[in-house]
Amino acid sequence: VPNIKEPYIYASEGQNLNSYIRIGPPLLDASVWYSLNSSAIAKMPESNTKIIICFRNQFERTWSSYKFKKIAVKHQEAAGLLLDGFPTQSESSKYYQADDLLGYLKFITKTHYPTKLNQYVEKYFQSEVENLLMQSFEERIKYEISFFSKIGHGPFLSILESSFYTFPLKNILTKFTNEDITLVSVNKLSASESLRASLVSRIFGSSKPTPQIEQEFSSKKFSIDEDMPNFKDPRWNFLRSFFQDDLIALNNLVLENTLTEEFIDRDELTKYLI
Repeated sequence: VPNIKEPYIYASEGQNLNSYIRIGPPLLDASVWYSLNSSAIAKMPESNTKIIICFRNQFERTWSSYKFKKIAVKHQEAAGLLLDGFPTQSESSKYYQADDLLGYLKFITKTHYPTKLNQYVEKYFQSEVENLLMQSFEERIKYEISFFSKIGHGPFLSILESSFYTFPLKNILTKFTNEDITLVSVNKLSASESLRASLVSRIFGSSKPTPQIEQEFSSKKFSIDEDMPNFKDPRWNFLRSFFQDDLIALNNLVLENTLTEEFIDRDELTKYLI
């Protein structure tokens, strides 16, 4: 979709999906939220659809999400620079200013709910903005764990929600088969041209040369008023326990559904669990 990094085609209310069905290059739509949203998955076509789930180390993903959202609510200049890599020439850009990363996150959040709930989304989104402004990384994690134990899902602007592997994969498996789904560690693909060619062959049915993957996460070059913790420290054992259980459940799910592990970097996924 030209000029749009993450179109959210299958999340948007009233989206005309037929306008995106065409002959030619494949349509690429990427969103972490899809794997967490059963209604978005239900809208995806079953035929000729391939799902690639990109896995990242859970601790590093959680820190990256916290840092990204902390920048959005607190560091205006960095937030504007972060948005440079996001769509501005699209239909969605009329809902937020070009340098308003927080507005962009609010737009994404509202996209996943019916418009009649906009006032409630606005209210609770702002409540989480205020929480994030005051909370440290550890405080935010403990708050979200408590929130989930009471409500059954994470709060808006969650930093933990996308750090678990099993729940999103289970959601995808309700509609798609093991032939449709590929699990990937981007760092492993970045290091191997032959592996990238193998992935292309699996997805498109024929192998082609692929360029080197530039792996850089959007908030890496920016700093906030906290440093990334040492996740090997025992103080993080409470979080380690959650992630360890999730990884065990993932292993079982992969075996039960005979999913390929060719593109997963197990060492990367487990480096803070040992």
